[in-house]
Amino acid sequence: MTLKFELFPHVYPPQTDTFFLIEHACATPEDCVLELCTGCGVIALHLALTARCVSAIDNNPHAVVNARHNANINGVENVIIRLGDLYEPVRGQRFDLIVANPPYVPTPLGWRETDIIETAWNAGPDGRRILNRIIDGLSEHLTANGRLLFVQSSLSDIGQTEKRLQERGFSCWIRAQKWIPFGPISRGRFEWLKQQSPLIHPDQELLVVVEAHRIRNKGRARTER
Repeated sequence: MTLKFELFPHVYPPQTDTFFLIEHACATPEDCVLELCTGCGVIALHLALTARCVSAIDNNPHAVVNARHNANINGVENVIIRLGDLYEPVRGQRFDLIVANPPYVPTPLGWRETDIIETAWNAGPDGRRILNRIIDGLSEHLTANGRLLFVQSSLSDIGQTEKRLQERGFSCWIRAQKWIPFGPISRGRFEWLKQQSPLIHPDQELLVVVEAHRIRNKGRARTER
């Protein structure tokens, strides 16, 4: 099935990272899936083609309306799109697969959002404002054999992601990676980013898809690549 998508104003447009995650994300007919930071719903609808059910969440009301519209025009009925802050709308629920393309480009302190779409670009000074919260809430929302799959950039410290997951009882590895030219957000912040990290590449960032599972034997915990 070829999906159709329309993009509404004030909604984050699918970009390279979106399609990179889609390329490596798949669900089984038994999976109950949660997508965080769904935007216009591209990833959620892709997974809904094979999953038992999908819940998709965004804190931008324009994105929620947009994602529901895209589900309707494609006739996809096994998707529920909710407005809310990350796990809050699915409190007490667990999922077999959690996926996310969260904000990850570091954002200067005092950044003022002039449009709600900019919430998709505000990842805090270290780029980890949303990433850390996704990881910290994982234990309460992932089934025993469930998995997490998300995309991030080298700008937001991949090593810190691995460390934080391990500390919370998860093994993780880089499922896929590729260098890409800076997107418009990174380019617009390049001079500030360079001040934060003088070793930053002048025009590229490493994009990675991280996969994580619960550690069954914590005595043998390790990060795989």
